[in-house]
Amino acid sequence: MFKKLWRWARRRHRHKPAAWVRRKYFTGPGDERWRFRGTVIDEEGRSHKVFLARARDTPIRRHVKVRSEANSYNPACELYFEERLNVQMAGNLTGRGTVRYLCLQQAAKCLVCGESLSLAAGWHVHHLRWRAHGGDDLAYNLVLLHANCHRQVHSTRLVVEKAASRKGRS
Repeated sequence: MFKKLWRWARRRHRHKPAAWVRRKYFTGPGDERWRFRGTVIDEEGRSHKVFLARARDTPIRRHVKVRSEANSYNPACELYFEERLNVQMAGNLTGRGTVRYLCLQQAAKCLVCGESLSLAAGWHVHHLRWRAHGGDDLAYNLVLLHANCHRQVHSTRLVVEKAASRKGRS
């Protein structure tokens, strides 16, 4: 990346010496000397320095493989895929927005036991219509349940749709 930026800067200013190009484009914050920078002008007309993000500042997030015996069309594996979805939703902004929306829709109550949902107690996202039976990951098909209530729903085949419709969801 550095070589490409350096060649671009030298090509843009063909008649300027290399030291001038370095001072113009490659002065970093603090004691960093070779970080690419530019300037932006805000709404009030003031200019601010902005720096290119470094690759080492990006945290590494490992991908978790799907178990080989898991099949998304098998209802017995539905709990496994819902747990994977919980982890994925906790890790991105879209998922956190969906959880916040579901929490507001349910008035922060578990639809099985009626107790309040809290961050300390944790929650699981449950599909009203299982993905194995054609359901999807959109908010109208999801509810928040306590982890234990979620296991009870899957082990005893409790129907949560009736509780969801009582709460004003369809």
